[in-house]
Amino acid sequence: TALGAKKTGKVKPQMLVFTSSGTEANNLAILGRAGAKERFKGGKIITTDSEHPAVEQVMRRLESDGFEVVRILTRGGVLDMEQLSRTLDDKVLLVSMMMVNNETGAVYDVKKFFAAAKRVSSDIVTHCDAVQGFLKVPFTAKALGADFISVSAHKIHGPKGVGALYISPEIIKLRKKENSLSVGNIVGANIIDTTLILPLCAVINGRPLPVDRINLTFDFPVCFAA
Repeated sequence: TALGAKKTGKVKPQMLVFTSSGTEANNLAILGRAGAKERFKGGKIITTDSEHPAVEQVMRRLESDGFEVVRILTRGGVLDMEQLSRTLDDKVLLVSMMMVNNETGAVYDVKKFFAAAKRVSSDIVTHCDAVQGFLKVPFTAKALGADFISVSAHKIHGPKGVGALYISPEIIKLRKKENSLSVGNIVGANIIDTTLILPLCAVINGRPLPVDRINLTFDFPVCFAA
């Protein structure tokens, strides 16, 4: 339960997909949304100008396929909300952004970013690359307002080659078909890593995670806000 979701209703197995990496989780969310329907081709996607290559490279791929990708400026580690407001409209398919910048350490206001998108249209799907922020920045899936959340085990002292993608109940209801993607580093692709299980459950359930339940050594406080 580290992503926090009993507050969203009954937790379903489909809400958590284990992957071979954070890269694969990001690709599954982004490409899965972009390729979900024929009418989405050429649509608009919003991201930032400072994303990890795991997101930026797939955005470039989508641009080459005819999608419009708008990158919101993050000068000084601060999101340009005015640019976002000018860019948002009902043509936007997906908003994807990182929680914590992997190079500068900047912590972005993902909740505010996603809330602005949902106010324009509830059909806009939101994805957060939380690989750098997971178990470092307190959050729950519900409070964040994300439809997809990507995490990785090696950032919380787990093994490399293990990631996960959280999928919100709303997306599960809307999903008409399964998307099968395999990208990124496939090392350990078949591993179900227990390092991620308790923290993910906490974020999904929206409950504090007792530190003595985690067999890990953290150099940061472990707490989650609803």
